[in-house]
This record gives sequence, structure tokens and C-alpha cells, in this order.
Amino acid sequence: DNHDIVINLAPGLPVIAADNFRITDAGYLALRTELERSTYRWVNDPVQLNAVADWENGYKQVFYANVALDALKRISAGRDRDELTGSALFIRSLAYFNLVTAFAEPYVAGTAASVPGIPIYLAADVNARPGRGNLKQVYDQIVGDLNQSIDLLPALATVKTRPTKTAALALLARVYLSMEDYPKAGDFADQALRQNN
Repeated sequence: DNHDIVINLAPGLPVIAADNFRITDAGYLALRTELERSTYRWVNDPVQLNAVADWENGYKQVFYANVALDALKRISAGRDRDELTGSALFIRSLAYFNLVTAFAEPYVAGTAASVPGIPIYLAADVNARPGRGNLKQVYDQIVGDLNQSIDLLPALATVKTRPTKTAALALLARVYLSMEDYPKAGDFADQALRQNN
């Protein structure tokens, strides 16, 4: 069981905060929570950030991926183990990318090592307190996980909701686009399109 109800959740606040659409007054009033309304207006209120589902769901995905990765270390090598490891690495990197996009400043190469990032959990230890780290560390972890997953994931998924090599290449292109590394973003986008256009 892939626990799709957790793994396939995507954050909603970045969509609400985006500047590529406008909603009517009725649409604004139909937003479910004050947090969503504040996000649409770009209100900076740290009190509201205490119970954000996007944060909780993202770290739940990271936890599940880490549980799988910890368990897979105890299993003999083989194709199934490789695919499961690649899937867990992809899921963790996507969760971290969604989290860092929503809860940290945009990546700027010259300042990323001095800008606060988000906590990076690399094991399923619920008592771990890794601290916040910096933005460069978060992006390095995302890129590292994705690079590892590319060689482990299958070209085609038996179930459409499972990650593939093409998905990892496409996400890596998206990550490099966020980092404003356009040559690498283009290269990985081309590789993804060659896998499956």
C-alpha cells in the first residue's frame, strides 16, 4: 500500500498565494479558512502559521519516506528494493521541494547558504530535532535525493500514482528552474521529454 491519501497530497497555499489568477468576492468568501483568505491577500501573520496543513502533510510525507528508507536498508539488494528506494527518495524530495517553496524565501545562489531553510529529517526518528539549517542545504538534499532516484526508478510505472524516471527528471528540471540554474533546468527538461514526451 502506498498510502496515496498522504503521499499524493499537494500543498494548496502556494496556489492560493499565486499571482496568476484573481477570484471574485464570492470566491474569496468561499475560501474555507481565514488562513486561506489571508494567504490570498499575502497577510504576514505568524500566529496563523501554527496549524498549517501544508506543513503537517509535507512532513508526514517526509516521515513516511524516511520510514521506508530506514526499512529498505535492512532488505537484500534487488530490483524491488531499488525501485522502492527510488520511490521513497522521490517522495521525500518532492515533499521537501513543496515545503521549501511554501515556507522559505526563494533560492538565490549568492545568499542561499545564509538564508534560513526548513528542517531536514533524514531518518524516521520522531525524537530528532535537526534545526532549521539553510536554504542551500535544503536544495542540496532535494537535488541529491532526485539524482539518486533517477537510476533506481523504472521508466514506466505499473500504477500511475507511482514515481518514474521521467517524473524524477522533470522534478529536477523544476527544482533547477526555481534555483534559476537555467542550463541545468533545460538539460533535465530535455532528458524528461526524451524519456516520455
